[in-house]
Amino acid sequence: MIAALAKGAAVLGDASLVAAASRAASHILETHRAEDGSLLHCLRGEQAPVPAMADDYAFFTWGLIELYEATFSSSYLRAAMELTEAFIASFWDDTSGSFYSTRAGETGDLLFRRRELLDGAVPSANSAAMMNLLRLGRMTGRTDLEDKARRVAGALPGELSEHPAACAWALAGILAAREAPCEIVLAGTPGSALMERLLNAARKFYLPNAVILGAGPRGSDWDLAGLAPGAEKYRDDAGDAAVHVCAGFSCKRPVSTPEEVSDLLTGLGKNKTPES
Repeated sequence: MIAALAKGAAVLGDASLVAAASRAASHILETHRAEDGSLLHCLRGEQAPVPAMADDYAFFTWGLIELYEATFSSSYLRAAMELTEAFIASFWDDTSGSFYSTRAGETGDLLFRRRELLDGAVPSANSAAMMNLLRLGRMTGRTDLEDKARRVAGALPGELSEHPAACAWALAGILAAREAPCEIVLAGTPGSALMERLLNAARKFYLPNAVILGAGPRGSDWDLAGLAPGAEKYRDDAGDAAVHVCAGFSCKRPVSTPEEVSDLLTGLGKNKTPES
């Protein structure tokens, strides 16, 4: 739901949607974290907390990524990275190249640790994690995360051939992995009038596999220090706003007007959102 609200806010420009998404994410981050930083599945009154499962990590991280792209608040990107590291440490199976559904040592009365690869009414944890790893890897320059995303894709051939209709989100992830990366970085002063116009121009284009980041001055909400070195180098402490686009391993010259943004992105996406 956080992901849906954040995506809706970015597309529609509805501040009430991003406010709702932010409140929900903040509540979970404040109340559903254990002392070691791991995620909790639920917490009610004085009852003992239940450790999160793979679905919890994958879906909440998905929501944090969408919320970051809707707000460019680096705190959400940082939280997504922290939870991803915890998720990998507790759920990753290096032999199969996929994620278990439960943490190590938590099988209880079960005979073995299960892993879910097929998408059902909602994507599986592995499908959601594959897309998360791919997006976070491209945002932060962490090629090891992209490598893990491709390993998850490599664990799916049997399911893809036998049950393709039950692998919809997995297929979306595989297509995203095969597409050349595209990063859009808005660098400058957060909230300035020019920055808002540039951002609105960029969001009119439907580029589902592109990642978008905001790089602001040190100490600002958009500060990417320690998170995304490749994007942070574009930040401009002087406050000038510019859009940097790298697609297909080639970076274009920076542009600083909405018209230039539209011209630059026209060649990257055939379709714009309905608002455009």
